[in-house]
Amino acid sequence: MIATARLAAVLPPIALAALAAPAAHAVDFGDTVSCAQVTPGGLFVCAPATAPVAPGPEFTIGFPGDPYITADVSPGLLRLEGLRLGGPLITTVLEFRNLSRPFVAATPRPSRWDGYAFADDVTLASGALRLDLRGTSFNSESFIEIGLASYVPEPGTWAFLVAGFGLVGGALRRGRRAGHAVALA
Repeated sequence: MIATARLAAVLPPIALAALAAPAAHAVDFGDTVSCAQVTPGGLFVCAPATAPVAPGPEFTIGFPGDPYITADVSPGLLRLEGLRLGGPLITTVLEFRNLSRPFVAATPRPSRWDGYAFADDVTLASGALRLDLRGTSFNSESFIEIGLASYVPEPGTWAFLVAGFGLVGGALRRGRRAGHAVALA
């Protein structure tokens, strides 16, 4: 019984510390990201098709040689900005992929783009972020922001997890040596 009480006193702080450890960004400088128009018959293209993540926009989106939108991928954020008046878009569905590590979560951020709704226009599947921009309009002052996050544990979180397993194992071992039954429920 004493080992169970000690274990109950130690595990909650370890669990809380593991939950409080920050998650890694889904995108970091130096990662390679791709952008593609995925709608059959879509006229807009991403230029270039792949780019390393660096400060400033990585992609322009529009007709070949005639951009309408920029896409800036940075740690934790995707931002699309209108360069001039455009829309409503008819066939534009964009897909972004992080070729260095897959996207795992997307969150809504404040956006100013007519006809855009995060819940309706953003999907995340198989590590790809898809933006359905059909029916949206924009101008040079409009933007869309999408938070990109990853729930991949950082090394500190793994250390807490291993330490927790060590404490549980130690408590069980001490309980057996002392002849006490240790209940973990």
